Amino acid sequence: MVQKVFFSAVKNEGPFLLEWIAYHRAIGFDRMVIYSNDCTDGSHELLEALAQAGIIDHHPRDLKPGQSAQVSAAQAANAAGVVAPGDWVIWLDADEFLNIHAGAGHLDDLLAEIGEARGMLIPWRIFGDGGNLTFPGRVLSEAFTRAARPTFGANRESKTLFRAGPGIEGFAEVGINRPRLTPGALRAVDFLTGSGQPLDGASLRNLDWLAGRDFAASKMVASEEYGTELAQVNHYCVRTPDLFRLKRQRGRGYRADATGAANTRHQDDFYVRHNRNGAEDRSILRMLPETEAELAALRALPGVAQAEALVARRTAGALARLEAEEGPVRRPRAAAAAAGPKDATIAAPERFELTLPEAEAEVLRAAYARARVILEYGSGGSTFVALDGPAEAVFAVESDADWARRIRTALRAGDPGRRVRVHHADIGKTGAWGKPVNRRAAERFHLYATGIWDAEKFRQPDVVLIDGRFRAACFMTVLLRTTSPVTVLFDDYTERPEYHWIEDYLTPSRVVGRMAIFEASPMAFPTDDLSRVVGAYADWR
Repeated sequence: MVQKVFFSAVKNEGPFLLEWIAYHRAIGFDRMVIYSNDCTDGSHELLEALAQAGIIDHHPRDLKPGQSAQVSAAQAANAAGVVAPGDWVIWLDADEFLNIHAGAGHLDDLLAEIGEARGMLIPWRIFGDGGNLTFPGRVLSEAFTRAARPTFGANRESKTLFRAGPGIEGFAEVGINRPRLTPGALRAVDFLTGSGQPLDGASLRNLDWLAGRDFAASKMVASEEYGTELAQVNHYCVRTPDLFRLKRQRGRGYRADATGAANTRHQDDFYVRHNRNGAEDRSILRMLPETEAELAALRALPGVAQAEALVARRTAGALARLEAEEGPVRRPRAAAAAAGPKDATIAAPERFELTLPEAEAEVLRAAYARARVILEYGSGGSTFVALDGPAEAVFAVESDADWARRIRTALRAGDPGRRVRVHHADIGKTGAWGKPVNRRAAERFHLYATGIWDAEKFRQPDVVLIDGRFRAACFMTVLLRTTSPVTVLFDDYTERPEYHWIEDYLTPSRVVGRMAIFEASPMAFPTDDLSRVVGAYADWR
């Protein structure tokens, strides 16, 4: 029998579990599979009570230090064959509610719209705290109707409702928002957007996914694919300041494998960025009567009400301890850019947006999503794209000292693990876009391209972006200094013939818009080419 399967992995989500489960049963999911780990807030007892009553399949686990809860849940579910061919499946976290706009708001209404397609990528709608300082007890209520405007970039993250079967191999382990596909087995038209339109078959992100690649940036859809006419995922990622304190302690389920400061998603700046209340969205409240009826039925089951009361006691105790340690609850604020007077106004970090055209931006995001070490010649919006991805280290070369300072200042809030190093290449006085205004420091020009490779703690990159000064020299330096294969993204290349001589040494593997993509390996040059290569280090273009 075909089932409609709701899947998740949770830790210490006790205050929200019963309402979350009741709602998704009310809209039509008939099987709920929930993995949990290391719960101390009563979640385990509540999930066990529901499992004993046959409401959910509960799989409690104890994870090893550094083990990612979500990745290990995906691996375990795939190994156990949790999903059968023909089943409809979605993975939602405990702060995510599938809000169906089609028909009467039930899952069958949405499946009727999906028809013969294999799935739908359903985008987020980020909800803020609605002005609540403490949790009022329910998410589906008048207390949480304020949300981000549709244009907010984070709304483009999506979750996939998919029909298991040929071509779909199971849950992905890196890009967990989409299933893992058999390379080349399915097409873009087999999946729909939240508006019911086929995915963009020319999108590099989609093409990489359809080719079977599992990568973090697959969580996003392009702005042209964003739409919520049929469904959205209400994402209550901050909830309220009091409970955000607990979330901050718990850390990230996906990046639990990151150690120390790298596992710091839920900090004050995360709250500030995602506490979006600029628009009203009450659409999910039409399901409130059915959810209330389901809640009452669940509470009447043996042991459920008692487990819910245990969650309430333990949560109240944890909040009291935090208040004793940290003081009264306050709404998080952005970190100050620099230390100042005690009563100084705290300013939000400067924002740097990616300015590439969409097609080129897709290339960059896809490459960065697979990179372990990134080298950028030229810093800015791309640096923050790198910061949001899985890269272990990012090196950004910048000739403009003031711009480098601004980038470093903005990074302080979002890079507590210090994964990004901004390297100021001192080539003398610079003007607009970091161009040298004269040749008085020409003896240092070569350091723009080469200096970072000799810097302490520099690591061999696997992706290089060339988007700054001395571009031909930067390219030649990569060929000379790399010790392993590396992908080079050369921006503003196609219409700049002064760069095209580098194709005597390596031709692009492909060209997208103004950007050329090269797959480079270690290379030696004929000695007769020395003058030509050295000359590139004096050409700041």
